[in-house]
Amino acid sequence: MNLRPFPILPAPAFNLAPLQENHYGLAKIDPPWTFETYSENGKEKSAEQHYSCMSLDDIFALDIDRLAHRDGMWVWLYATAPMYDAARACFDKWNVKYVTQGVWVKMVKDGSRPTFGTGYVLRNCHEPFLIGKIGKPRIHSRNIRSAILEPRREHSRKPEQGYVEAAKMAGPYPKADIFAREQRIGWDAWGKETTKFNPQAEAEAA
Repeated sequence: MNLRPFPILPAPAFNLAPLQENHYGLAKIDPPWTFETYSENGKEKSAEQHYSCMSLDDIFALDIDRLAHRDGMWVWLYATAPMYDAARACFDKWNVKYVTQGVWVKMVKDGSRPTFGTGYVLRNCHEPFLIGKIGKPRIHSRNIRSAILEPRREHSRKPEQGYVEAAKMAGPYPKADIFAREQRIGWDAWGKETTKFNPQAEAEAA
């Protein structure tokens, strides 16, 4: 009897190359969310004025789970208040188990008070971030607070303390910065603007 061999299909292309598969203990993700605005003033302040945004389906399609080290991986996902439900849905699509959340309270330049941001009901002065995990990553630090109080800088530039705390979570494992806008020692950066806030790039833009 001639048996037909079962076809071996090629694995789908990894869409986060050149990041390494099965390598990271923490992935920090800052998606370019698309958010609908309802006024010309809102459009002027929207993310689309600063960088290219992605559809939710395209964000869902990212191969986040293929980044995870065999020992597990923490996921630190920045969101916005209007996109909070979408951020939770990302975890489901990426096979990430939700664990907890924190907030970045955006302070004025001198750190004396929160900023006065945009919003339709409340004027936002914070940005939530969700913490999830793939597998069973080890807890490397138990002194990470859920709130970061740091001045707001350029549009979409994230607080330095967030990187400090995320590095504590990762421990000795490699770290990935997805949709990065700055190259950092000890992090593998991925995105279209990975040097935007590096000193040389800032000097050239000035």
